Amino acid sequence: MLFINTMRIKDFFYTLPAEEQAKVFGGVRAFTGKYLKMGKFKSVYVSFDLKTIVVIWEAESAEEAARLFAENPGSNYTDYDSFPIIEYSVYQNILKEAMEAAQKVARK
Repeated sequence: MLFINTMRIKDFFYTLPAEEQAKVFGGVRAFTGKYLKMGKFKSVYVSFDLKTIVVIWEAESAEEAARLFAENPGSNYTDYDSFPIIEYSVYQNILKEAMEAAQKVARK
């Protein structure tokens, strides 16, 4: 199951002492590196202002996704949205099937 996660760093993070910020960033780097290496994180992108992170990742279930997200040491410092996504080719097949079913109903 693929998920997309957008995270925006909360302004209060920047009020933390520099050493605390560095500690959080170090933990996030280790967390991200671990899951990139494992293949759980498919892609990670950062906005040009360095405040928004977008991750496309894979989990076996919503429960695993929740566990992974809870493990992120930066999650307390971000506002985030996360939701499951599907490949475009899957979307096309679903639409095709729905259109075919609608046509059968219309012919009756």
